[in-house]
Amino acid sequence: MNALHRTSEPLEPAEPVVPDDRADTASAEFVTSVGRGPLATIEAFEAGAFRTGYVARRLLAELPGLPLREISPLATAYADRDATTAQLELNTGAVEGVRAWGDVLGAEVEVSFHDERRSRRVYELHEVKGMIGGVAVRVVDIRSLPADEAAAWRRARHRAGGGDDS
Repeated sequence: MNALHRTSEPLEPAEPVVPDDRADTASAEFVTSVGRGPLATIEAFEAGAFRTGYVARRLLAELPGLPLREISPLATAYADRDATTAQLELNTGAVEGVRAWGDVLGAEVEVSFHDERRSRRVYELHEVKGMIGGVAVRVVDIRSLPADEAAAWRRARHRAGGGDDS
């Protein structure tokens, strides 16, 4: 018999995890225990995944009009560290969508330029970061610069003696 199937009872957490909206200002890394064993690591991961899923569902329900092309949830628990990460990355499909999310999250849009030397592509990364329910939320999209804008950006960077943002 497989060790995972010793009983016919379904796997349920000992106590239900209820997200706490007071954690909106907390870090995306929340402390569990140092040097935890395998089961404690799994439980920490499940708690982080639950919180991430809860926040994602909440965003979808409460903000249906905001642009959203893709959502990437991530939860990670470490056995040798005292942290579990809970993150959501949202891609809007257009840089204007990042601004709309920034307004809702009360955060400024950060724009950085990146030069992919292998592909010869220059792009603007538009990004907003926030914290919701203990989950780090990052909203992003990019705009590829047309060849003439990319050439002008490279010349200006070269004249300024600037390095690469990527």
